[in-house]
Amino acid sequence: MSLLRTPLPALGGSFFHLVNLVFHEAGHVIFAPLGSFMMSLGGSVFQVIVPLVCAWAFLFQQDDPFGASVCVWWA
Repeated sequence: MSLLRTPLPALGGSFFHLVNLVFHEAGHVIFAPLGSFMMSLGGSVFQVIVPLVCAWAFLFQQDDPFGASVCVWWA
């Protein structure tokens, strides 16, 4: 719950920020072959796609709606 109450500038040092940072930066590299616009947008797109794919896996492969809901919150 404290993550939700933390001011945005103070989130830079949180563990959750570091997890998202890896996927964000990987998105730039993965979307680079699609042009400069998609490379710029790719970081944010991939940062949202990864948790949604995890939610899909939790819901349809593991039959775990709670895990899926956590991943949707993460997205």
